[in-house]
Amino acid sequence: MYPFKKTSAATGVILRGRLADLLAIAETEDIDVDTAELLPKPFDLTVDDIPDDIVKADFELDDDQRQCIVQWLNNCIGVHRMSVASGKTVTFVSAAAMVKRKYTKARFLYLTPTERLVRQVYKEAKRFLPDWDITQYGGGSKDKSGKDMLVATAAILHRNFDLLKSEGFFKTFTGLLADECQFAASASWERIMLATPAFFRFGASDTTKENDIVKHTKIKGLLGSHLCSIDAAPLIKKGRIATPNIYTVEVADWNNKFGHLKHAAEPDSEAWALLDDEWKKGVYVGPPTSEDSEGKLIQKTGYHLIQIDGDEYEVESRWCLLNRMYDKAIITFKQRNSLIVEWVKYYTDKGWPTLVVCTRTLHVLILQQIISKVLGDDKVEILFSDHSSKERDRVFEWFKTTPGSVLVTPLVKVGVSINQIKAGVIADYIADGEYANQIVGRFIRKKKDTDQAYITWFIDKQCPAMRRNALKLMQGLQKIKGYQFIEGHIHPPTDEIEQLELQL
Repeated sequence: MYPFKKTSAATGVILRGRLADLLAIAETEDIDVDTAELLPKPFDLTVDDIPDDIVKADFELDDDQRQCIVQWLNNCIGVHRMSVASGKTVTFVSAAAMVKRKYTKARFLYLTPTERLVRQVYKEAKRFLPDWDITQYGGGSKDKSGKDMLVATAAILHRNFDLLKSEGFFKTFTGLLADECQFAASASWERIMLATPAFFRFGASDTTKENDIVKHTKIKGLLGSHLCSIDAAPLIKKGRIATPNIYTVEVADWNNKFGHLKHAAEPDSEAWALLDDEWKKGVYVGPPTSEDSEGKLIQKTGYHLIQIDGDEYEVESRWCLLNRMYDKAIITFKQRNSLIVEWVKYYTDKGWPTLVVCTRTLHVLILQQIISKVLGDDKVEILFSDHSSKERDRVFEWFKTTPGSVLVTPLVKVGVSINQIKAGVIADYIADGEYANQIVGRFIRKKKDTDQAYITWFIDKQCPAMRRNALKLMQGLQKIKGYQFIEGHIHPPTDEIEQLELQL
């Protein structure tokens, strides 16, 4: 974690974003640094220097967005923590437009993590900068010719990395705009960003991974220090985003119900596998292994060995149900799943499009089946990463336009903007606060007919680890001003109770 890497006895290299760290150490060690040798910063601006017409929009940039633009330009490199619906795209393109006014030949790479987000950003960027030559690379398009800006997914750049690098592609950019920049800590993003020697390097996300020192340091090195924050609370107060009303469901009878189970299944324990569309009972053998080039045994991840009727089967993890904590306490926990259905029906009875956040494949399928029994097959859809972009768009459109529709999916996360989501249930057990906040962000997009959103969140107490993490998670969320928490409900409230709560 030392800020530079030695390349010889007297020389070293350091990521540009850690320059301030290096200068601080030099000062501590009484090492003289000739700051005149550092690259000059070409901007010295205040918020009043940002023109109202910097982009074409039917609204004016607010003071927070202007401050973010100014800090990016004055520092030339840096990261902002920006809440959902704070206007990341317009802030990015406004900063790029300011650079373009000074450097007319500047070209920008707008980097995104998902195909859906690349299409969304491309559409918005074209609207905000109608005179720019902007193209889309990824998300159904492979046009990398954009003279002024290229909006691209990291996946397609990484997939074609060697060819692009040999063509000198990465060296053509004056500015790098990293949307959802928490992904900069991944190997593929790091590879792309290190190959792109853009002078202006701007990052934004609603998390900079402060709770992970390794990832946070890597993001800082590639994109610079944290500069500004736009939090959710002021946006809720201004009516820019909806107020999340979170029903916290805490069932005392579930306390330690599965405390005897471990995270991993024990050998010789009961196991179920979905083989040829049929559930088969067997015995868990363990993770499969194979030999590497040196003859050493290595564990194959993502699969399990299960013995069924005397034969061993290597089964993909997502098609297994094992005698372990998550499977028993979440996926196949009948009481919990029944309660999820009860809350889903409560929301859909109001005619609201209802999102069920669920990541495990088998849990998605189980919830689809039991919710469909109550609401009907025509009211429930599921989406996985295996679905094509065309199928995703079809389902999202159905979800937005069908009253009382239910979508069970792990996909509604970063980069998905569905303003019609009014309510939902978090069917996952979640321990990570940043991930939890990302999920809340899907619900609180500004809606046409209401400034409220409703979320049912389980405080899972089925084992000691779940209980500790769930309580810690809720304590973290409750510190976010503007989030409203409604306690004391296991089952959905009656209309009378709900009216009283809303009045209070």
